[in-house]
Amino acid sequence: MTASTCLNRLTFTGRVDAVFIYIINIGPSEQKTVMLVFALVITFSLFQKYLRRFYGFQEVDPAGRRKRSLSSKLKDMQSFFGLNQTGNLDSYTLAVMQTPRCGVPDVHDYVHSQGNRWTKNVLTYSVGRYTSDLPASTVDSLIASALDMWAKVSPLRFIRSFSQQADIMVEFGSNEHGDSFPFDGPKGTLAHAFDPGEGIGGDVHFDEDELWTAGFNSSASDCQTEGTSHQSQAGFDSYLEKFVGEMWDVGENGVLLQGVFDNDRVLPVTCLSPTPGFNLYLVAAHEFGHALGLRHSQNPESLMYPTYRARKTHNLLSSEDIMNINVIYEPSIKRPYYYPRLSWSYPFKPWYAGSYFPMAVKEKCSPGLSFDSVTTLGEAIFFFKGGYLWIKHNNKNDVKEGPIYNFMPKISSKIDAAYWLPQRSAAYLISGTDTDSSARSSYWTVKGSQVKGRDKNISSFGFPAWVQQVDAAAHIHRTVHTLFFTQHLYWKYNEHRKAMEDSYPRNISDDFPGINKPISAAVYKHGFLHLFLGAEVCKYDIK
Repeated sequence: MTASTCLNRLTFTGRVDAVFIYIINIGPSEQKTVMLVFALVITFSLFQKYLRRFYGFQEVDPAGRRKRSLSSKLKDMQSFFGLNQTGNLDSYTLAVMQTPRCGVPDVHDYVHSQGNRWTKNVLTYSVGRYTSDLPASTVDSLIASALDMWAKVSPLRFIRSFSQQADIMVEFGSNEHGDSFPFDGPKGTLAHAFDPGEGIGGDVHFDEDELWTAGFNSSASDCQTEGTSHQSQAGFDSYLEKFVGEMWDVGENGVLLQGVFDNDRVLPVTCLSPTPGFNLYLVAAHEFGHALGLRHSQNPESLMYPTYRARKTHNLLSSEDIMNINVIYEPSIKRPYYYPRLSWSYPFKPWYAGSYFPMAVKEKCSPGLSFDSVTTLGEAIFFFKGGYLWIKHNNKNDVKEGPIYNFMPKISSKIDAAYWLPQRSAAYLISGTDTDSSARSSYWTVKGSQVKGRDKNISSFGFPAWVQQVDAAAHIHRTVHTLFFTQHLYWKYNEHRKAMEDSYPRNISDDFPGINKPISAAVYKHGFLHLFLGAEVCKYDIK
């Protein structure tokens, strides 16, 4: 029997129990074939479910039109996690899909979204249904600590409430639990949260089918019991019992050990060695990020990375997380400069309102306004003009503005071209020289708000010597190529190979109909390439 025949059989019956009844009645070799195909079917089902849930995959839209292919959505997922964008379900991609993670999608066109910030800085929270895995007092302590972590790096403050109308309601539930987003059982989706807003907005739900613990891979350097022996020493009670395969005296293997022996009470602690369970503090801290308006980040070091991994709880927030929360909830006291929000966002929602320019700019600038360069940078759009910069965030009308050096102190010259490389969480800002027209342009690499190292010559991209300046640039994340525009020509740079593609440069007018004047800026957004021709903008679908 061939695998194809088996697959047809599986497709015909459509039932798991029928598959096993069928297996009983065939030979060993055929059983292996059927089981292999059955495993492939289960894997494919997981694959489709994952892309539907976290990347908005639909075979057809409500109007019956065909949507983007499964392979195309898979490339989006692979791009988000920094994998090779093959469009195929390889072992690396499958491993990511099987990793326990947050239930909030990585794309933004989902009904969880209710807004992206609270309009107040003092928020109430309440714990409704508790988990049976931990004492209520321990849950209360971990929840308070997770919120306090965000309070320490932002102007936000959190007040415990016992009302069901608190801004942030925390609850544990299984399967269908009242919000139309059912959990999926152990070791799948751990929790989910809702953006700030009324009603369910800001609420955080944990899957009660998971095993929740009070610590995992956590720092315990301040434990009073660390390094003590099995006898009563240094004023501690004697203890003889083992815990999860390790002696109680191995302080570095747990968290919350301080005070255990003084108060004669046992706290649930997950060992550093491989054991079941998820650190409630880690997961809660991540979900509260969503409840405050943060999206998922592509940066594995960010707390807002979608998948769960055990980590030390000391200095849990990355610099990116701290910058992002402060861009949303900045203090009323004006800072010397503002940091851009940097967590990458999938481009689904409109990034302009009635115009390609930020509202604040449109209101006070002439209709003929043009920009030197435009780029996405995380969840923001950066507009450069002369030595000036405007920053507009998705779905928000507020615009930050000021001299470029206020945001990036190392840069004082105008930016001729710029592009954002999400897989590296880096922006590349290209600038010519204002003092010597014969000198070649150079570029800076920017991560976070930090300009990394010195500027480099554009020759490192592979431009020939006669190319002195770049007019515009845009990165097409779906093809991992960056397009550079120079006068009437454009170049295609492969970010994986770090080399220009063969058969380039090409004439801009040959591939972009309607371009009859120099391109001043370019940006790739929503799957379209936008070319700025002075105050005009042309939009192209990039295949």
